[in-house]
Amino acid sequence: MKTETQMAVNSSGSLLDQYLVIQVADTRYAIKLEPIREIVIVPKVTPVPESRDFIRGVIKLRKNIITLIDTRKRLGKQSLEEMDKALLDMLKQREAEHIEWVQTLITSIEKDTEFTLTTDPHACNFGKWYDSYKTDNIGLSIYLKQFDLPHKRVHGVATRAIHEKKMNGAEAALKVIDDVRERELKQLQLLFDGMQDTVRESHRELAIVIERNESLIAITADNVSNIFNFDEESLQQSEMKDSNQFVSGSVNHNDEVFLLLDLDKLVDY
Repeated sequence: MKTETQMAVNSSGSLLDQYLVIQVADTRYAIKLEPIREIVIVPKVTPVPESRDFIRGVIKLRKNIITLIDTRKRLGKQSLEEMDKALLDMLKQREAEHIEWVQTLITSIEKDTEFTLTTDPHACNFGKWYDSYKTDNIGLSIYLKQFDLPHKRVHGVATRAIHEKKMNGAEAALKVIDDVRERELKQLQLLFDGMQDTVRESHRELAIVIERNESLIAITADNVSNIFNFDEESLQQSEMKDSNQFVSGSVNHNDEVFLLLDLDKLVDY
């Protein structure tokens, strides 16, 4: 029986010269289509004690128990789990900085000292990250946009509070700050707290099931984009060293370069 992957091959070429393009971290790779039997969203993974670090565990597909290789780790890249943890740890620190920022503003009003922290929402650590962070994930992008207004309003309260103090005294200024702390700062905190679920849900990591030596093994991919028929003239042998032992070459297709993954080496351990 043909799998969905096999049926996706266009009529202009056979499975033997077709390649599937996959995304792993920030790199796109091409892998031979012929041994691929199925592509599914990664199901529940059962860890295997004392296995190699790139072995995510085993997955169950129908009656088959299949070893799942973490392609990111196999290629020496940061795993999705590690990447997510680093992102969430960073955002937790940015949340703490904004709580401290508001408290510092309160202290400066109460003690009549100069407030020296930035009032520019683009100049704080979170603002710099927020302005530069790019993602192709629509759900994550929409979620992040919710930070924009409350973040700007939190930083904007400093100028308002300092002006209010000059005009009406410290008590009036503290009231302005308290209003923002109860609304916009709490909104920011809720958004920061919700990032863990949002980041987790934004990933739809795929398991690519491969038949090898009459058995099945799976590798992970962040995404799959297309199936191409690469002609021999476009294929180039790799001149890369041991650090890229799983890359057998590259291919130029429509002015895009894809690295060719050697599946046999990738799943051989």
